[in-house]
Amino acid sequence: MNKKWFTIFGIGLIFGAMIIAGLLLLNSAKHETPPTEKDVRNISIGIRNISQSKDSTGLSIITYSLITSPFQYDDLILVKINVKNEDNNELYHSFSEKEIGDHILLANDKDETEISLSFSLEKPFPKTSFIHQLSFISNGRAILPFTIEGGEISTENLT
Repeated sequence: MNKKWFTIFGIGLIFGAMIIAGLLLLNSAKHETPPTEKDVRNISIGIRNISQSKDSTGLSIITYSLITSPFQYDDLILVKINVKNEDNNELYHSFSEKEIGDHILLANDKDETEISLSFSLEKPFPKTSFIHQLSFISNGRAILPFTIEGGEISTENLT
């Protein structure tokens, strides 16, 4: 067989394979488009039941509930909560994963997660606002660790 016929045979074989592949694709069963998944990083944050009390050393204890959307259903783990000064972004207090786990409540009827937190402030209060930075990791999904901010506490409203 000479080289010319060998080249023509090879090109014909390629075109034949492309036609067969096209026919198979046209006649294959159609799959429904997968449902669009919500972005699990959209987590709402709010503050509820804020109160202030004094301890024996004269420090003021701020106690409140941090309310979030139920992130546990999305296979997320809350690993850290930082309370930061909103004006200068300075870290004021940090809650570890263990501290958070001891105070977390899942309210199924309201479709929210409640985390009971408290930290101390020296008197007099600095006239500022504190904001929460929540750090999450995924438990089984291909999502990189991420942080969100929200849940403002203003010291001007405390007495």
